[in-house]
Amino acid sequence: MDIEDLHTELDVHRTEERNASVKVRFRTRRHNLADMDSDSVTTMAIPEHYRVFVQTWGCAHNTSDSEYMAGLLAQYGYQVILGGSTNTKDSHEPVGAQSNNSECECSSELAGDCCQKREDKGCCTTPEFPTADERAKQEADIWVLNSCTVKGPAEDHFRNAVKAGMRMGKRLVVAGCVPQSHPAAEYLKGVSIIGVQQIDRVVEVVEETLQGNTVRFLDKKCAVSEDGDSHSARRRLGGARLDLPKIRRNPLIEILAVSTGCLNACTYCKTKHARGVLASYPIEELLERAKQAFADGVKELWLTSEDLGAYGRDLDRTTSVYSCPSMAVRFPQCLTLADLLSGLVRLIPEGCMLRLGMTNPPYILEQLREMADVLSHPRVYAFLHVPVQSGSDAVLDCMKREYTVDEFSHVVTYLQDHIPPPPLPPDATDDAVNGSGTLTVATDIICGFPNETEADFEETVKLVERFRFPVLYINQFFARPGTPAASMISLLLRLQQAVL
Repeated sequence: MDIEDLHTELDVHRTEERNASVKVRFRTRRHNLADMDSDSVTTMAIPEHYRVFVQTWGCAHNTSDSEYMAGLLAQYGYQVILGGSTNTKDSHEPVGAQSNNSECECSSELAGDCCQKREDKGCCTTPEFPTADERAKQEADIWVLNSCTVKGPAEDHFRNAVKAGMRMGKRLVVAGCVPQSHPAAEYLKGVSIIGVQQIDRVVEVVEETLQGNTVRFLDKKCAVSEDGDSHSARRRLGGARLDLPKIRRNPLIEILAVSTGCLNACTYCKTKHARGVLASYPIEELLERAKQAFADGVKELWLTSEDLGAYGRDLDRTTSVYSCPSMAVRFPQCLTLADLLSGLVRLIPEGCMLRLGMTNPPYILEQLREMADVLSHPRVYAFLHVPVQSGSDAVLDCMKREYTVDEFSHVVTYLQDHIPPPPLPPDATDDAVNGSGTLTVATDIICGFPNETEADFEETVKLVERFRFPVLYINQFFARPGTPAASMISLLLRLQQAVL
């Protein structure tokens, strides 16, 4: 049984909710109002009359999903505004406009994306002049809220936004990892849901929600076999089609999700409950999307996924003409990230750049030489995000990270040693560029994991002091409901009580 098939105690009604979902038929063309009676016209949601506010939390993958949903809604005729950090002069802006977030006196965002105290009408005060983001939310007819479940605060912001929308009488559509992994949450009752692999159906969901219906599409997409039976398919699909329209938050950056899900089973992670096991897009489809993005004027291509290094392990090598020779020998059955990159770097036009996203150590270990070659390419940023999470093998084992501190260190030192430094002025030092003069390594640390001791923490500090990472994300441990790590907290509390 895959982890996406498991339910937490609070998800016992998930199957019933799916079966009760409203199934709607997608309208492939606009209705001719002249041929319709007055009752039909008044009950139909005419896109041009409605404003849709789209808010996103979380990773680059989520941002890309929201850009696709915004593009589909705009193409159908809805007036779309993306919530974000770009300043705007007015909330009445053209399709694809962005609005800026504001903060209340306790440094929490307003209009629902706020602290719990504001939820209780406590500490926060509304500023005298509402920002464009607030006005956009107030003026919108419907909100599309795309959530993140990685950490507790992100879900808290999302929950507060849902409750704020309900108080304001807004129609709500929620998407992302929170409703996918926990659709039976009490605060989501009566709210329409778009699953992480159903974003291409956002127009259907918005139409039905505007008419007072609740729609929930949570199924995972599967490849259809030659006989048309999707249940006998050998693999899941990466998600929605890659040729969908898109409103990019930054028109110069294309965020391209190469896969969804992962092959890991980290004990603290709830994302896999939503995204599931690894499902990669075919190389040819990704290259075609990259070509189109560059043709649109994009200057940077950002690859993203839950684990970039695991890309292709679910794809048969015979399905693609693109192949990295060295990887074809070591991995004759499946494709790898190096195979994708071997085709992708050839497409990068002059003046454009490629940026690689997050990869976990186990899969990058098997293709270090190829990764060093790619990261040395003049049109590829010498940057890699490799989360270590802890400098203690005991903690990593409890996290089920499937690598040791020595293996992580080997990844970093190998890439640093095999990526040549950029050309520098004669009087410049190595420290003038990227910390070491070569590769920029970003990493993550989780502090306060249930089994972490003071000695474990000191090991992590030593690792940080050794590499002096130019980019370091330090995160407090949050016990995510339904994860093994959350159960560890309960066990430790019981043991402490028994000792006392």
